[in-house]
Amino acid sequence: MRAYLMRPIYSVHVLIFITLAMLSLNLEAWTREEGFNEGDVGQSVQSTGAMDDAAGGTKYSAEQSFDGTLSAKMSIAAGATGFGSWGGIVNFPNDLRSGDSYWVQFYMYIPDSFYISTPTNGSLKFLRIRTATAQGSNGGYNDFQIMDDGTRADAVYRFIKEGVWDRGWMEIGSSSERSTLLPRDRWFKVELALSFGVSPVSEGGNSYVRLWIDDQLVWNGTNAQTLSGSDHIADALYIFTYWNGDAPQSQSLYIDNLIMTSDTPSNRDSRGNPYIGDRGISGSGGEVVEPATAPPARIEGLTVE
Repeated sequence: MRAYLMRPIYSVHVLIFITLAMLSLNLEAWTREEGFNEGDVGQSVQSTGAMDDAAGGTKYSAEQSFDGTLSAKMSIAAGATGFGSWGGIVNFPNDLRSGDSYWVQFYMYIPDSFYISTPTNGSLKFLRIRTATAQGSNGGYNDFQIMDDGTRADAVYRFIKEGVWDRGWMEIGSSSERSTLLPRDRWFKVELALSFGVSPVSEGGNSYVRLWIDDQLVWNGTNAQTLSGSDHIADALYIFTYWNGDAPQSQSLYIDNLIMTSDTPSNRDSRGNPYIGDRGISGSGGEVVEPATAPPARIEGLTVE
C-alpha cells in the first residue's frame, strides 16, 4: 500500500469539487408560486393544477382579489367537516428532509361575518405540513391551528407536532391581539417557516417554527420539533381541509398569491431571520406587531383527524 502526499494542485481540485457539490445541492432547492389568476370564475382551482388535492370546492373568484383579477375562494357548508372541498392540498415539488427548511407565504381575506366555532377541540386546522416515515406511512402533521373565536379566546393560534405529544400545544398571541394577528375585512399576509429536524433549536438542534403576520415576526418557536424521526420526510402543505366539530354556518374566505420555497430567501426580518417578506406587491398594509409570548407548552385534550 502506498501513501501519497497531497500536492497543492489536489487542494484546488478538492475545492472545486466541494464548490460544485454545493451548487448541485442549491439546484435541488425549489419554489412554487400560485397567483390564482389562471382560471375562470367558478372553476375549481384543483382542475387547473393550482392545488393538487382536496380542493374540489375551492373556486376562482372575482369577489375579492389582492393582486390581479381573481383569488381562491374557500367555502364550507354548515354542518360539514369539509374534507375534499374546504381548502386544499399543495404538494411539494420534492420531499424535504431533516436539515432542510421551508417557507410559505400567502395573503388572506376573512370577512367580518366569518365565524370560527370548533366545539370538539377549540381550534380550527389552518396550515398543516404533512410528514411521512421512510416506509411511507403517516409521520404526523406539523399542525398550526386558529384558536376558537369563542371558547378559547385566550390565544389566537396554536401549534403542535403530531406524534410527539409530550411537547404539547404551543400557543401564540392573546385575545387583545386577535384583531392584529387575525384581522377581518382586509387582506393580510401570512408567512410560516419550518426547519425540519427532531431536536429543537432550544435544545441545540436545528428545528424551529416561525410565524410572521404582515412581515412582522409574531412567534419564534425555537422549542418546536418538526419531525418525529430523523429519516422522516415532509411532502405537502394542507390549507384548512378539515373543520373540527362541523362548520357552524355556510361561509367563505379568500387566499391569494401563494408562494412556497425550500430555497433560503434573501430577505431578513428585523431579527436577522431569513423570510420571504416583501415581494414588491403593494396593498398589504397592517400594523406593527411585537412577537407574541407563548406560554409553556402543555398537553390538553386532543382531537386528531
